[in-house]
Amino acid sequence: MEIERTTDQPNWLELPKDVTSNILQRLGTVEIITSACQVCSLWWNICKDPFMWRTIHITIVNYSPRYIRHGVNLVKICRNAVARSCGQLEDIAFEFYVTDNLLAYIADRSGHLRCMRLVRSARLSEKGFRDVIKKLTFLEELDISFNHQLSKETFELIGQCCPLLKSLKYGRLVKGTEKIDDEAFAIAKTMPRLLHLKISGNVLTSNDGVLAILDGCPLLESLDLTRCYLRCFDFDVNDSLKKRGLEQITYQFWTSLKRNLPKSSEA
Repeated sequence: MEIERTTDQPNWLELPKDVTSNILQRLGTVEIITSACQVCSLWWNICKDPFMWRTIHITIVNYSPRYIRHGVNLVKICRNAVARSCGQLEDIAFEFYVTDNLLAYIADRSGHLRCMRLVRSARLSEKGFRDVIKKLTFLEELDISFNHQLSKETFELIGQCCPLLKSLKYGRLVKGTEKIDDEAFAIAKTMPRLLHLKISGNVLTSNDGVLAILDGCPLLESLDLTRCYLRCFDFDVNDSLKKRGLEQITYQFWTSLKRNLPKSSEA
């Protein structure tokens, strides 16, 4: 005797296109490229929509070790996603496998890019970065942490070419007694619209660099120096400087020695 099968499960193909698009956008870039777009012709067509690719995040923490062992595949996936954006890309994050060629490919096809995160990109040269940053005039958020050391001139170029920049994160691993006071002065000189600044893994040898940032970036809401080696604070604790930082920064002023501030300075 044959039993008639019934089901109350919805037909996903009957969902409105905008609802399906919203669901697919919650997947990661790699999942969409390698899996979701191949499910059916409807999903394939939705995934071809450039507005699906306004955000492209390919960060190692989101994927298993098999992706890490095949960095070339991640580069191809990134290129594929950028091509699908058709110039609509606004936010990109990519770790480890960024090269000069890949970054140039992204910049040439992303005239409206607002947010860019390039972390631990040892294959990216300073020259390659400088060539690209000139094209990203709409950039508002930039994270270039734990890459090669960038020069004072590169920071000045960032400020000059990205007048809308509101958030900057910069960090590197210090070798010996390298100093970045010049970079602090460059930031202060060319980035007056900054709202959020984080500098980590560096050596500041005097109060002058921090003062320059406070003077040159009057709109700052957060200044994070928690992983800096602030030698001026180690040997000559300047309470007036830290008090000024706490008064000027409307959201958070973090230094490696904030816990040692006098109570009057934290009020």
